[in-house]
Amino acid sequence: MSNTLTKQKARKYLQKLNHFKRNYVSFEMLEDSIGIVKDVLKEDFANFDPMIRMYDDVNLMDYVSDLNDFINAKKEVKKKAVRLQKYNSVSEFIYQNCTTSGGIIDVNFTLSPTKLKELRKVVNKELKELKEKGYKA
Repeated sequence: MSNTLTKQKARKYLQKLNHFKRNYVSFEMLEDSIGIVKDVLKEDFANFDPMIRMYDDVNLMDYVSDLNDFINAKKEVKKKAVRLQKYNSVSEFIYQNCTTSGGIIDVNFTLSPTKLKELRKVVNKELKELKEKGYKA
């Protein structure tokens, strides 16, 4: 099965397990109260103990702390990679995007919004380099 445990399911399991006033809760008891098949429950709880799939007489109350840890675990945020600019100058941008074969500029060419953003970045980069060299804009 390719069923994976989500935080929403874990909250649902934890809520039902805390609702029981017993020290022992089996898969069958949880299945009856939630309405999820025992095999799916075993797959989900296998995230905490892979051997749980083989046994039917497991006390699910032992996994309450694991469910709490799973719910409260923070997901690592991946930082976006900085994209390198494709163009070193405005003339290179124009040559690659606005010309036809042979280097002739296409008069009817229009730039898409993403290409306009790229052009703005290239122009700003060149202006910054010129200011560093001492030219006034």
